[in-house]
Parts: sequence; structure tokens; C-alpha cells
Amino acid sequence: MYNEKFLNNLNALNRDDELIKNIASGIGTVLDDLLSDMLQLENNFWFDKMDEEIGIPLMIKLLNLMLRKDLTLDEKRNLIESRWKNTGKISEESLQKIADNWRNGAIDVEFNNKIVINFVGVEGIPSAIDELKEEFNKAKPAFLEMSFTFLFRRHSELHAYTHHQLHAYTHKELKEKEVI
Repeated sequence: MYNEKFLNNLNALNRDDELIKNIASGIGTVLDDLLSDMLQLENNFWFDKMDEEIGIPLMIKLLNLMLRKDLTLDEKRNLIESRWKNTGKISEESLQKIADNWRNGAIDVEFNNKIVINFVGVEGIPSAIDELKEEFNKAKPAFLEMSFTFLFRRHSELHAYTHHQLHAYTHKELKEKEVI
């Protein structure tokens, strides 16, 4: 990219010179590499764009985190973001911020002498629930009780389907997943 720009900015008489082409190629390659590195660093400033090469290892070290190896990239990003924002006085708003950073479904947090975490956007028990529990446990005082409410499909929601239509699914799939 920069090689072409460099050559196009030169006098037309010098563009065909082999020495000038070699110099432009060398400079262009260095500038292209520099631009690529700058864009990669810029992306690692944002939680949703962090990569596993630079951003995530740096934040893990900075926040002194221990993450499981089987977590997806998005799950790692979510945990890092919630830990980063998990500072200060405990309140319903701060707990809701932790929940909002978790992208495996919508969560409502209630805070009335105990913490109630309601999963309203996903049916069944979501993935990476242990990491979310850990983040809430780190944010809340030890004496506060915490409970989770999960959303499952109710039997009354299945009345519109025949036994033949539902026969293709297991009980667990019907209860927890969006299969029908």
C-alpha cells in the first residue's frame, strides 16, 4: 500500500529506476508493517476487540486473573471487562454492570437484602455460569446471600404442538433450548 503511494508521489522520471523501486519497496514494507501493528494495538484498547495475542494476556496479568483454558474468546473478553468495571462500592447498578458485560443472555439484577440474579434472555442454564458466579462473588460482600433464577420453557407453552412434532426432541432440549 505505502509502496505504491511512495512511488506515485515521486517524479515520473524517477519511478522506473530500479534503485528507487527497491528503496520504495523497503520503505513501503516497513510502513505497512508499522500500520498493521498500530491497528492491532488500537483494537486491544477495546474489550470487545481484544485479541489473545496481546490484549487478553496483558489484562489477565494486570488484573491477576485465572481463566479456564476452555473459555471462548468472547467469554474471556466478558470476564475481563466485568472485572475491570468491578471496583468501588457495591450497589444494584454495579452488579447490573457486571451482568451487562456478560453476553450469554440478558440478566436482571435485584438487590433487596440479598442479590437475586434473573436470567431473562436465555432459556436453561447458560454457558460460563461458573465464571459469572465468581465475578459476582468477588464483587459482593461475603455476608450477602446470592440466588439465581433461570428461565425454562413451561409445559403450557408446548400445548400448540402435537406429540408427533415434539417427539423429535429430548425433554432437556424442549425445556432449555430454542428448538421449536
